[in-house]
Amino acid sequence: MTKAPISLDPYATSLALYKGLAYLMVIVSTALLVNRVERVRAMVILFVVSGAFQALYGAAENLFGERESLVFSVVLEEAATGSFIYKNHFANYLLLSLCLGIGLIVSQLHSTPSGSWVQRLLRWSKGALSQKMFWRMAIVIMVIALVMSRSRMGNAAFFAATVLGSLVALMFYKDKPRALVVFMLSILFVDSVIIGSLFGFDQVQQEIAETSLATETRDEVVEWSIPMIKDFAVTGVGMGGFGSSFPSYMQRAIGYYNHAHNEYVEFAVEAGIPMTLMLGAICLWSLKKCINVMRTHNSKTLKGTALGCFMAIVGMLLHISVDFNLQPPANALTFLVLLTLTGCLEPVRVQRRLRGATRV
Repeated sequence: MTKAPISLDPYATSLALYKGLAYLMVIVSTALLVNRVERVRAMVILFVVSGAFQALYGAAENLFGERESLVFSVVLEEAATGSFIYKNHFANYLLLSLCLGIGLIVSQLHSTPSGSWVQRLLRWSKGALSQKMFWRMAIVIMVIALVMSRSRMGNAAFFAATVLGSLVALMFYKDKPRALVVFMLSILFVDSVIIGSLFGFDQVQQEIAETSLATETRDEVVEWSIPMIKDFAVTGVGMGGFGSSFPSYMQRAIGYYNHAHNEYVEFAVEAGIPMTLMLGAICLWSLKKCINVMRTHNSKTLKGTALGCFMAIVGMLLHISVDFNLQPPANALTFLVLLTLTGCLEPVRVQRRLRGATRV
């Protein structure tokens, strides 16, 4: 009696198992430790500062015309890549950090009545000297670096996530800040268009316009991967096994592809359709959780974080349709922590009420 292997590439699957266990420990740690508003805010600030550092590093190398990384001794592309090898992974990390940065600023916007012009002037003066201005500059830096990455889908996903996040905030955000609309419009037009045009946004637009299926082979990789999904629909070929299994399904020579450049297809190939649907359900559940927090919560920090997480999840779901952004540990861990964070936001409200009841 012969036994069917659990994976077509046992070595790659064993490595994926170890990596998955490490991810699981981070998820469990996040779920257990992020149980107070202060910790939620600290987590968001950590990601925004990390993204701003990546943006400064990547943009500086590109602006100074460095052809070799200042730290990692690898040959650089014309586009900014930061500490990543691949520009789209760099853009994806900035996308996630940008969305959280937007949520952080929204949580600090005032919702008081407009008042007299003197009161408005005082609020504007305080705002110019507050932490909001620091985070606003961090967002500008990350937008510049995102444009300099020359990532077509990275920029498009950020724009789409910002538009959708703005619409969701307008529909569901409880006690909307008065400056919410102005702030979101400034992100869309001032940062993405005006500032971006100074740092190569027109080149990104040109690359998008010149993109043709005749010159791209990613669509063929996706097309040829469909029979793999059909042949291993339930269990998949094993995590990490796409690169070693795909050559058997290639119909002509298009080069070596160790990833599908489409995470939905690659995950379905490696883990099977049931696990892919489960992952999709988790993402949809997280989006619903974000909307619930924005709609019902009284905490500005938690509502702003929910908006940032909503935008980040939408941006990631769009970006992974044409790239493999869940493969770098930095991007995968950030995304998993965000999904976990969405489930941590609502319980914070229960804990605050219980503490309040104890004091009474």
